[in-house]
Amino acid sequence: MSQCTPPATPLRIAICLLLVTAAATMPLRAQVELTGRIKALDGQWKRDATRGIETCGGTIDESIRVHVSASEVRIEPSQQISPLSAVVRLDGGVSTPSNGRTATASLDGGWLLVTVRRQLPTQANVWRHAYVLGAGGDELIVWSSLNVEYPDGTLGHIGCGNRRAIVYRREK
Repeated sequence: MSQCTPPATPLRIAICLLLVTAAATMPLRAQVELTGRIKALDGQWKRDATRGIETCGGTIDESIRVHVSASEVRIEPSQQISPLSAVVRLDGGVSTPSNGRTATASLDGGWLLVTVRRQLPTQANVWRHAYVLGAGGDELIVWSSLNVEYPDGTLGHIGCGNRRAIVYRREK
């Protein structure tokens, strides 16, 4: 009589536990490659109030500081409480900036896309910020949107959709 499964020896059990533990700790999202476009975001940026698109009003940061390292991108706006504030890991992991929010990094057209989620009792508010350089690397355009995601996966929006493009100039 042949057996379909090998006997459960202590070594096989240990190997299975090791594999399950390794799989459980692996990031669920794809790693973000540290490209030249992402590296070029590093610096101090000041808002150009003469440019950009604002559809809903709200707070706009007058300046932001972007720190880029091999493992993460840290975005520090001039205001303490800002939807732009985030530390995103480039290994595909989820970070927790503050106020119960989570932040992840990905690429959109080769540019850094930061997704910040805040889970509320009946929905999640989802901010997406794409960081795009222009004007020879001295201009940073942050394309942002704020939408709602319901528990069943359907999407909604907040009022006017809360879309904006904020233009910053590199401080030298």
